[in-house]
Amino acid sequence: MHAALDDQLLERVGIKPNRYRLELMRFLKGSRDHATAETIYQSLSGKFPDISFATVYNNLNLFYKQHLVRRFFTSERETRYDWAGVPHHHFICQQCSQVLDIPADSITLSVDPAIERALHIQGTETLIYGVCTRCQPQDAPQ
Repeated sequence: MHAALDDQLLERVGIKPNRYRLELMRFLKGSRDHATAETIYQSLSGKFPDISFATVYNNLNLFYKQHLVRRFFTSERETRYDWAGVPHHHFICQQCSQVLDIPADSITLSVDPAIERALHIQGTETLIYGVCTRCQPQDAPQ
């Protein structure tokens, strides 16, 4: 049942479904790790030994162009990928590069009315950089 829905989603955005694309989509939908192309490739190659890194990378870019995934960069300039299903923002630790989701409704943004009139804003995505609780010194003020 889910496979048919995944096929339909890809077709709706103009992507021809195939086994690699469907598995890539399932991986991204089920992952909260904000994986790199390399880690996605390593995971998928266990199931599909014949898949190439180029196939994974090119399909990630295709998904990105069709707004199915978000991509962003950590402080180490690693490109990370995330399924674009539920709107949210990201916190990126500048020490360990851990990425955490922040619910979209927990951040309020305001746009100058003159800019808002001039532009047709369709959405926002915020990257917040700092130090996660794991990397903070134990004696740091809270």
